[in-house]
Amino acid sequence: MDSYYIACNWKDRKEDAGACTRRIVQCMRGLASCDPSFAEVSIVPRSTRKLPYRIAVDFETIKPFVERGRNRTDVPPRKIIEKLGYNISLSADYRNREKKWVINAMCGAYPQTSGMLNYCKLSLPREADALDGSLQRGTAACLVQAMISSWDPDWAVVQGLHFRRLHSPNGRRSKVCSQAGLCRLDVLFCRSGR
Repeated sequence: MDSYYIACNWKDRKEDAGACTRRIVQCMRGLASCDPSFAEVSIVPRSTRKLPYRIAVDFETIKPFVERGRNRTDVPPRKIIEKLGYNISLSADYRNREKKWVINAMCGAYPQTSGMLNYCKLSLPREADALDGSLQRGTAACLVQAMISSWDPDWAVVQGLHFRRLHSPNGRRSKVCSQAGLCRLDVLFCRSGR
């Protein structure tokens, strides 16, 4: 079974932690209105030694996690690199890997380089029933619309990892994949054969 994701990308947009927090809260509430599996949210700690744990989806709860998701210089005093914005990762219950969804976002970045974009990527569950529910036309369209209305991206895509690997075997985005996989505010549903 292929793995699918929904991704939104946008160019440089300087935003503070409050604006990024409002966007992630709006996104998570929008996703939960599309599919009840998004109603319970766990934070994915930046440390690999800590397990994800459940949190409320509200501004006051999520903002400290957004603020902690800053990139810093490698050498002391480990200063914040402001132009790289904020990062956050949220997921479903980590104990059920096959039914788990994961959302990763980078918001507020303005690095002024074409190789780095702000993004919100929702990796859908791998388990067949959960995945099929997420990819039903109405549900998938609702999920994409929730993400687009929250993040105001330059483009969005729904795509399988198998499809992406076929068109970029060396990890670089090919011309075909760029044309087929990134459609300016149009949703492209790419399902590879099972």
